[in-house]
Amino acid sequence: MRNATILDYGAGNISSVNRFFSNDLGCNTSVVSVEDFDDNNNEILIIPGVGHFGAAAKRLKSADSHGRIKEFANRGRCIIGICLGAQILTLGSEEADPGDEGIGLVPMYCQSLKKHEVYKGKIPRTGWGTVRHMDSEKEYYFVHSYYLSGSVASKNLLRVDECIEDGVPAYVSMNNLQVHAIQFHPEKSGSNGFEFVRGIVENA
Repeated sequence: MRNATILDYGAGNISSVNRFFSNDLGCNTSVVSVEDFDDNNNEILIIPGVGHFGAAAKRLKSADSHGRIKEFANRGRCIIGICLGAQILTLGSEEADPGDEGIGLVPMYCQSLKKHEVYKGKIPRTGWGTVRHMDSEKEYYFVHSYYLSGSVASKNLLRVDECIEDGVPAYVSMNNLQVHAIQFHPEKSGSNGFEFVRGIVENA
């Protein structure tokens, strides 16, 4: 049984993510405030979240947590960010004020979907999208207004899976770290979401 810590940094969606990892995936989960997080006896760190990037970034900064989370990743541990948690893994977002930075593990920046070259639908973008991942195409459930955009590092550091319908990034992983940024909600995506995250957990 994997030991997984769910990070509470004031964003929503913690209870449903906790149920997903504990009941569905069979992880031994604990919810820990960002102030109390350390990497002792943890194999997986889950960063959930529904809310505002700026407020989340301020909470993380006030807890002086960036260094601890980066050290966790650099020690080869697995980090899974979901929705806002995926975005907070990046360098920052135009949703936030200047200086309200992300954790910076994923060398991308979050922009409004209004700026996406292909997507011209409603914002927030809500509903199902088809993602090509590991030679298969499956549907996952999305709710978001911003997206992970524009690598500022060499592309060989990243794997980016996009939605087939509109090219919006759905999943970003690092080739040199076990860092996974999932824009969709696996806990709301039925068996497809379960299978997607199970693969990550089993390889953690």
